[in-house]
Amino acid sequence: MKLSEMPKSENTVKEDKNQNMKKSYEDLKDLGSDELMERFRKEVQQQKENGTFDVNLLVNSIDKIKMYLPEQTYENIKRIIESIR
Repeated sequence: MKLSEMPKSENTVKEDKNQNMKKSYEDLKDLGSDELMERFRKEVQQQKENGTFDVNLLVNSIDKIKMYLPEQTYENIKRIIESIR
């Protein structure tokens, strides 16, 4: 077995996720709310077309970060999710 074929360690997987999250943040941090919403809608549409959209997973993810969000932001996110169901 080649080294490149070996399964990644748990630390490597975490590092990859952190790098992906940092890249996403850098890609999105300077966008306005309208552009962010448009990207979100496109992503949801693409996932729906691919059959990979899972609204329950999205709701669970938002619930996990609820404590870090202002109440109004959380309510806005819930409203947006309800509109895409």
